Amino acid sequence: MPTFMSACPVQELFSPVSEDYLRGPYPTVAAGRGEAPAFYSDELEMWVLTRYEDCATVMSDTDRFSSRIAQDPLLPFGRKA
Repeated sequence: MPTFMSACPVQELFSPVSEDYLRGPYPTVAAGRGEAPAFYSDELEMWVLTRYEDCATVMSDTDRFSSRIAQDPLLPFGRKA
């Protein structure tokens, strides 16, 4: 991961499985649109896009962008799984 992305303030706030985010994701997403419309999430090990136009571009360009890991679990399975 490029070192310049580690200073992203939105990345520090972004935790898609935290109670705060699940209760109200909108402030974090709004901050992302203004400060870092695209950032790398260490927690997800994926890039996160916060603007509609960027999402539409990615979803329509299957030559450059892939969803091959979309079905992978966000969290590792527990021992009982």
